[in-house]
Amino acid sequence: MPSAKEYVIPTLNEKPTSKEILGTVPFIAKFIFRSAPKSFAVWTTCGILQIPLASGSVFALKGLVDGLSVQDFSRALFWIWILLGVYAAMGVNQYLMDYQTDVIRNELEYASNEQVIVLMSSLPFSILEQTEFRILSDAFQRKAYVFLNIAQWAFWGLYYLANALGLLAILAIVPWQATFVLGCTIICRIFISKRESKWHWSLFDREKREGRRASYIRMILSSSFSLLSIKSWGLHQPFIKTWKKLMGGLLEASLKNIRDISKAYAVTEFMYVLSVGLALLFLFQGAKNGSIAIGSISAFLIAFPSFWGKIGNVLSNYRMIQRDAAFLVVARDFLSLQPERDIGRQLGKERLIVEFQDVHFSYPGSSEEVLRGIHCSFREGDRLALVGLNGAGKSTMLKLLMGIFQPTKGRILVNGIDLADIKPSAWRRALSVMGQDVPRFDDTLREQILYGDYSKMVDEKRLNLAIESSGLRSVLPDFKRGLETHAGKQYAMTEDEAIELSGGQNQIVGIARALYRDARMYIFDEPTSAVDPEKEENFFRSLPDVLAGKGIIFVSHRFSTLRQAEHIIVIDAGRVIEEGSHEELMFKKGRYAELFTLQAKAYQ
Repeated sequence: MPSAKEYVIPTLNEKPTSKEILGTVPFIAKFIFRSAPKSFAVWTTCGILQIPLASGSVFALKGLVDGLSVQDFSRALFWIWILLGVYAAMGVNQYLMDYQTDVIRNELEYASNEQVIVLMSSLPFSILEQTEFRILSDAFQRKAYVFLNIAQWAFWGLYYLANALGLLAILAIVPWQATFVLGCTIICRIFISKRESKWHWSLFDREKREGRRASYIRMILSSSFSLLSIKSWGLHQPFIKTWKKLMGGLLEASLKNIRDISKAYAVTEFMYVLSVGLALLFLFQGAKNGSIAIGSISAFLIAFPSFWGKIGNVLSNYRMIQRDAAFLVVARDFLSLQPERDIGRQLGKERLIVEFQDVHFSYPGSSEEVLRGIHCSFREGDRLALVGLNGAGKSTMLKLLMGIFQPTKGRILVNGIDLADIKPSAWRRALSVMGQDVPRFDDTLREQILYGDYSKMVDEKRLNLAIESSGLRSVLPDFKRGLETHAGKQYAMTEDEAIELSGGQNQIVGIARALYRDARMYIFDEPTSAVDPEKEENFFRSLPDVLAGKGIIFVSHRFSTLRQAEHIIVIDAGRVIEEGSHEELMFKKGRYAELFTLQAKAYQ
């Protein structure tokens, strides 16, 4: 299992430099080409063809007008056919580019979504709980559409550039003064684009902080689960007020950017009008003294606005790319995260013996030790309970045992082998885990149980045993369709199509899912916190028979269930302070006996 230190999560605290943004180009280009190689090749070819086609249309138009101006109709007819051919070729070329653009966008969307879900499911567990990762992931997923837009803007920017290059021939008949003003105008727009990028980054930096908070508020105010509690507590109005404050500030900052940018672009439009005026004045003088043909003037009147429009489109797309260039760094950093390396030693068939040797642990980014020198051991076939107050370190011990994190000091050995040296998939295959937060899947009850072990064919005997032992059998009569009942209304089309499980029912399904998995060690972290005492008692009483020969580790705050454990470890402030059987610990009259007696009095 790779160390968390090998996975450095990039931070989003600073504006990326131009060098960093340029450094994303090879990655983005490689991603686009890999996602849509054929479409990209066709699109590029069409883009290159646009250069001679655009230039040809200008010269054909000039030839046509010159022929008509001297009443040389055979010459004019020739240029008409040439012009029609060029227009037809441009139409076909445009159709192919539009078609391939749509294809590329869809292929990129599929490829990016595929890479995200594959990446997220293959990253080390330790990364998923790091704050830096959550910030990076959230920034990417909230702005993922920009990644596709940037690709499209780049494509069309190149297309417009090809058109503009094809129309450069028109500059041959434009005075140098007009060309100079036009060049200054283009430089001015590039400068404004750079300024806009800085303005946009300041907004992106605010969105990174305030936008995440606003998105969270929007999510909880849109969820039926959280909204029920929020409204009952009267919190919906304060939350709405906070959302308005956050988004109002972002909106005002965005509008200020728009106003500043609009003022700057007004200057460039004035400069464009000036360059056109100079060109028309020169052409008028040339036509007056006969040095410039009518065809050249006609070509200019049609081609020059088109040229400026294409240049404007190029700069507009460049501006959009530069505006969101910071996101390219986010996209590269996120999509470049390395999946977990599934390497290491396999587990043998011998009985598993797990040892915690002087284990210390601090969560990433914190210097506070959650575990402080844990020494304990247990074996496959043992029934072990972890006891302690909230925050004592019980769940953290289980996270280390599952390989989610590695000790910051000390070792966890499995049959004498450091857990860090064992192949992650082999170790997970040996475990069946039910955590405190039981996920709610949107599927039939039957499928939700089978999720516990999708690596093999359906075992009906084991499925029935899991249903019986978890207590789900007694709950099934409440559902019209039994195991085929669809639990979860996320995708339900009608009210009667699916049900929502209660917290206790969802835990029972989670228990059945954990029991269905054919593992060597079973870990239950507060598995019955929402289950009624009778079902809880039945579940824990059945465990020794249902999981005979298997290792069982469970955490529970209900001391009545702890008698099912052969060995109990009491944890306080990250240390093991007592261990033994229930009877031994009660005889010692220590912390365990104190907590047990305190809870027993509450039930009297």
